[in-house]
Amino acid sequence: MAILSWLTSKQRFTRKSAIDEFQEFAKAEEKRLRSSDSEFDKEIFQQAVKLVLHKLEPANKDYKP
Repeated sequence: MAILSWLTSKQRFTRKSAIDEFQEFAKAEEKRLRSSDSEFDKEIFQQAVKLVLHKLEPANKDYKP
């Protein structure tokens, strides 16, 4: 039980949404691709990210978890 009291005194742990997780991933992946030796098309990458983010949006925009 000591660990539980310690955790409550620390910052609250929050879960990230799938959108937040994907945005972090996309940012890291873009950085990785830019620094690699392969060709990187920023415009196509951003279009792909935008498409995925659109698919991750909930169908009911009024829904608040």
